[in-house]
Amino acid sequence: MWFLSLFTVVGSGLLLGLSFFPGLLEQVPRKYSFAIGGLYIGFALAITLRHLFQARAEGIRRQRIAACLVLLSLVLTPLVLASHIPRRLLFQQYQGDFEALLPDAPPPADASTVPLNADFALYWVDHWGSDRRGGVYFRTLATGQKGSKSGSYGFAHRPNADGSPFGDEDYEIHHLMGDWYTFSSSDK
Repeated sequence: MWFLSLFTVVGSGLLLGLSFFPGLLEQVPRKYSFAIGGLYIGFALAITLRHLFQARAEGIRRQRIAACLVLLSLVLTPLVLASHIPRRLLFQQYQGDFEALLPDAPPPADASTVPLNADFALYWVDHWGSDRRGGVYFRTLATGQKGSKSGSYGFAHRPNADGSPFGDEDYEIHHLMGDWYTFSSSDK
C-alpha cells in the first residue's frame, strides 16, 4: 500500500506542477488521458477500499493512513486541475509583467502576430498578437513540426470567443482572473 500512496502522491504532484504552464497537459488527447486516468483511479480505488475495510490486523493503522492519502489525492487532484488553481496562483506572480506590455500590444487585426521574445523567468513569450476587438494574446508554448498540425498555448487579456490571432481551429479559453484567460488554438 505504501508504494501505491507514494506513486499517487508523486504523480499528483507531477500533474499539478505541469499544470502551471498552458499547453503541457492539454497536448495529451482527452480520450487517452481520461482512459489512463480512469483505469488508474479504478485500480487505486479498489486497492484502497480493500485496505480501508479489511479486518483489523497488525500494521493496519499505517495502511489506513496510506489509503486515506491515496483517496485524498484521487479526489483533490482532478478538482484542482479542473479549476486551474496552480496556473492561477503562478500567473498572479507574473501578471504585472504581462500587464506592463499591454500598452505596446500589436495593433488589432485578425491574424497579426509578431515576435516578442519576452522572458518572465518561468514563462517565455515567443509571439504575441491582437484580435479585432483588442484582445491581446501572449503565446508561451508552440507545438507541432513541419508538415503537421501545430498548436499555440498561452495567456490572453480580454480574448474573444471566436478565435485567436494564432488560429481559430480547436480554440478554447479558460478564465484565470479578472480579464485574463488561458487559450489554446491550432495555428493557421
